[in-house]
Amino acid sequence: MATRYKDRITILEDAEIEELYGRPRFTHDERAHYFALTAEERAVADGHYSLASRVLFILQAGYFKAKTLFFSFEIDEVAEDVKHVLQQHYPHYHDAALKSAIVKQTRHAQQRKLLELYDYHACAGAERAALSAKADQVVRISAKPIYVFQALVQYLETHRVVAPGYSFLQDVVSRALGKERDRLTSLLDTRLDEATRKALDRLYLERDGGYGVTPLKQDPKDFSRREMRREMARCRLLEPLYRTAMALLPELGISNDSIAYYAALVDYYTVQKLQQLTQDMARLYLLCFLLQRYQRTNDNLINALIYQVRKVLSAAKVCLQERLLSDRMEGR
Repeated sequence: MATRYKDRITILEDAEIEELYGRPRFTHDERAHYFALTAEERAVADGHYSLASRVLFILQAGYFKAKTLFFSFEIDEVAEDVKHVLQQHYPHYHDAALKSAIVKQTRHAQQRKLLELYDYHACAGAERAALSAKADQVVRISAKPIYVFQALVQYLETHRVVAPGYSFLQDVVSRALGKERDRLTSLLDTRLDEATRKALDRLYLERDGGYGVTPLKQDPKDFSRREMRREMARCRLLEPLYRTAMALLPELGISNDSIAYYAALVDYYTVQKLQQLTQDMARLYLLCFLLQRYQRTNDNLINALIYQVRKVLSAAKVCLQERLLSDRMEGR
């Protein structure tokens, strides 16, 4: 599974892809549930000439009811399901040997009938165009690939459209993310002054004993005065770029969730990875990162102040208790 999708954007893990797209593996009780037939389903099944075609229809119906997907399989690959269908619906043929090969035309004709029966639609040209348009909308809410993917899956379920292959959805998500990045960097390019460009570039392109962005990724080890002095120094260093980010990012129409996602990428990426991005993209990521880092720095300083105040109050309380105890002892 991994080899098949490795050249595309990573959204799901292999196990998640299998859970979403893999053919159902039913237990006995699940077979009884999904392969049960309504009168209408039974009539359609019995309308096929051969026993193999009837069984195939019931199998496809059961799998579709379980996952609203169609699967490619041979009869001998689903022997336990076939056995159950024969025993449940055609007991006189429970030990019949069905031919293994399935005619493609029969499979596809049955699938069209099932779509009609369950009021679903195949994901054809119009549906795929609508799906791409939906991705373009969703990516403005969040640039997280998994968020866009899940929104598309929900859209398909709501509109009763059979999900296209995972690779197609990967491409839709990837294109939408690319268009959104192009939109953001194009707007950013017209708004950044030269001084800000240079300040951002110095963080990951100039190595003066170390890249400027590296220490910014590190949170304080504790609330000691030494660590807090470092945080205050970071705060002073970041303030000009923070103010720029505060002014510019809202103008780009970028959501808070996307800001958080792009900031997290800077934390995750090595400097070398940042250097592989286009400069406009790296600057966008860094502005998001600096916005969040400055806010986190202030949170750290506030938490340190609270910690120190509580520490003083605790010490004062102990001192007071010791004094009261001492006074009582002297009074005796």
